[in-house]
Amino acid sequence: MKTRISFLAILFTTTISFAQTFRNVERNQFKARLFSPGFEYEKGLGSSTTIVVGASIQFAARPGQNLRNWGFVPAVRTGFRYYTNFDRRLILRKKYIEGNSANYVGAINTLYYATPLIEGADIGGPKVFFGNVGVVYGMQRTLPVGFNYDMGIGLGYYYDANYEGSFGPIGGIAVGWAF
Repeated sequence: MKTRISFLAILFTTTISFAQTFRNVERNQFKARLFSPGFEYEKGLGSSTTIVVGASIQFAARPGQNLRNWGFVPAVRTGFRYYTNFDRRLILRKKYIEGNSANYVGAINTLYYATPLIEGADIGGPKVFFGNVGVVYGMQRTLPVGFNYDMGIGLGYYYDANYEGSFGPIGGIAVGWAF
């Protein structure tokens, strides 16, 4: 009986260790962004999942009757990504997957500081922060030299203390280098 339990325990731990050594995503990836200046850190959690944390200067706009409700504001972004097509890119098409080069679906939350650095108006009103949370579909590609681009679009919920929350599109394009 002890031999069977020992054998099953060894078999189980060996299977788990092999399953966790096969990863499609990078364990740690740091990105410097140029298009929306800032940085982003992506941490691999499983074979196809990551969490993303970053800070940058982003364009933000508030719907209104005039064209002055916009600005470039500091933003903090967090998210979760599930990469969907590593196997197809690698096996079927023999494409590059290093640097998390694949399509993804995920959840995102961005928090903006309401006082713009370059402004058309005070887009946040008297409160200090506003933000959005939502789901996105996107693609990220990292070339062998480190050049990286990331594009995503989705639907999100916009919130702050000055306005009633509303649903709207979430989108972004980022260009930079991955390390």
